[in-house]
Amino acid sequence: MKPLLVSCKYPVFVSFMFCFFSSCNNNTQSFTPKERSLVQDSVQLMVESIAKDISNEGPVIWLKYFENVPEFLMASDGQLVFPNIDTATNFINNILIKVMPKIQLRWSNIRIDPLTAGLASISAVYHENTTDSTGKMTPHDGYFTGIARQTSKGWKLPKCSLVKYSDSLELGFTSPMHLREAGRPQYENEFLLPSEADRLNCMDDIKDYDVIFSLCKR
Repeated sequence: MKPLLVSCKYPVFVSFMFCFFSSCNNNTQSFTPKERSLVQDSVQLMVESIAKDISNEGPVIWLKYFENVPEFLMASDGQLVFPNIDTATNFINNILIKVMPKIQLRWSNIRIDPLTAGLASISAVYHENTTDSTGKMTPHDGYFTGIARQTSKGWKLPKCSLVKYSDSLELGFTSPMHLREAGRPQYENEFLLPSEADRLNCMDDIKDYDVIFSLCKR
């Protein structure tokens, strides 16, 4: 199998995640098993609620789970699509709900890693069926990563990223199982870590580096 070189295709986000987890590592050392379990369980509930609410009420529900903070950002397929919460709100309310009024979302292989008592990383395989304004339904498969932070309004997402399995549509495959049978990378253990050069370039590539790492201090 030829591995997908995420460090080449998505250097900024992968480098950010590596540096982010490294910076938060010391905070996890003081976690008790009970505290870790509480974080995992509560974030798991949020992830499950995202899929349920979006499937029932449409893509506008993403705004319920995005954290309304200046440092919010979302990437998709290696591109920064929402550099702030205002961009996300405007696009979802004025464009997305009109061209894609319905989404059926399912997660699998969910992994939640507590970083602090109020911070956790999320990764999961996703499958969604999107329905456009004409009623045409299109399947998508991919991988979701994000940071969950505990707020006064519950767990929210200040950072997240989606990577679609583009080969699945080109080849007519519509699930991670089909991708595995076709010899395509799919789960997180098949993705390569960023190179040392990518990690060293992390501060140069991410303009709001200081804001991002302030998450660990809250």
